[in-house]
Amino acid sequence: MTTTETPRTQTRATRPDRTMAGPVPTGVLLLLAVVAEVTGTAGLSASEGLTRPGPLLVALLAYAATTALIGRVFARGARVGAAYGLLTGCGLLAATLLSVVVDGDVLTTAQLAGVLALGVGVLMVQVGRR
Repeated sequence: MTTTETPRTQTRATRPDRTMAGPVPTGVLLLLAVVAEVTGTAGLSASEGLTRPGPLLVALLAYAATTALIGRVFARGARVGAAYGLLTGCGLLAATLLSVVVDGDVLTTAQLAGVLALGVGVLMVQVGRR
């Protein structure tokens, strides 16, 4: 960094790699963001159309945590496409699994194929960046 360049004016290309910056690894922050997102979605569903304040509060707090966590991931230099793709893909997989396990939802063959394709896609996004 030059003497006139501040962290805010650095571009992603000139910003140092901080994937392990801080006490919590970036991958763990991303995993926590996924857990928070799925928790928020479960709370939103349980709020029954925003009529139950307890689950609604859980949803709001969980979505706020998701935003804060993914913001930290981006601040560490993660690419938006990869990090957000992993967040939403893993979140969808986790929410689908949760609905099968907790609610007893049954996936059709087409839905199962879609879940498998999504899982492969998430894996490809993660592996493809190396």
